[in-house]
Amino acid sequence: MHMEYVSTRGIKLRDIFLDKGNWWKLFLKHRDLIRLSIILNVLKLLVCKTSFLGYHQFICPTCFQEQESPS
Repeated sequence: MHMEYVSTRGIKLRDIFLDKGNWWKLFLKHRDLIRLSIILNVLKLLVCKTSFLGYHQFICPTCFQEQESPS
């Protein structure tokens, strides 16, 4: 039996869904069978850590350098 170790910095679930349009292909093929709750949760997964959901802005009190971080 072959097992592959994937670190936490490796492949992410979001990457699998987006690779070669996997989610879109599955959705188009089975859209009548996929529950709304599944669609909503996949969409949440896809927009997580993107600027679509907004971001936090950090400003250094010493040098006033700005840094944005996804929400």
